[in-house]
Amino acid sequence: MLGAPGRLAFVVPGAVGRLPMAMRTLGCVLLIQGYTGSYGSAGIVGAVLTVVSAVASPRLGQLADRHPHRLILAVSLALQALGTTALIALAANDAPLIPLALAAAIVGGSAMPFPSMSRAIWSARLERGPALERAFTVESMFDQVAFIVGPFIAILLAVEVSPAGGLIGALLMTLVASVGFARLPDIGADELAASRDHPPAIQIGGMQVLIVAFVGLGVLYGAFEVGLVAFADEHG
Repeated sequence: MLGAPGRLAFVVPGAVGRLPMAMRTLGCVLLIQGYTGSYGSAGIVGAVLTVVSAVASPRLGQLADRHPHRLILAVSLALQALGTTALIALAANDAPLIPLALAAAIVGGSAMPFPSMSRAIWSARLERGPALERAFTVESMFDQVAFIVGPFIAILLAVEVSPAGGLIGALLMTLVASVGFARLPDIGADELAASRDHPPAIQIGGMQVLIVAFVGLGVLYGAFEVGLVAFADEHG
């Protein structure tokens, strides 16, 4: 799947771009808890980041479909850097919860859906069938690897370097992925025209079932993300 010319050019940035998805919320939790000592505040700010990211991600992908993707990548990266810097500065200066949540919202709202971009390129280059299914299997493998490696990197940086280390690491990974995708030519408008005329995916019955299931998974992951850190901290 990866041997054909040009495929690594988008698969590698897509793989790197998954790591920030697995690092941001945990990095945010470790940042806030590290500076304030409060798991409650850390959980709230992390939740804001995650929810805003979930709402904004499809819109960012849509913008990258309909406009020059380099422009969208540049703007989102600039906002990501601004939000991350503001969140770290506010946390370090013991800011109230609302400014912290607003900064986290900027970080979440500017988080580009790199895995979706990679999958969209596969869909544009391969017709439906076994080859595209194998490509999506490769993408899913990268998803799982990212959610094993990403949290480990975030915790290592936050514990061994600085409470802000996890978020800074996520920002650097975002920079690498953004540059990688910016080097790619635009996907032709003709390839995307058909998908623009489709009704929203949320109207598909099967998609609604999947969304309910993944909301449950998200609650589970979110509870573990804060609860396990607190548990490990309590036990030294």
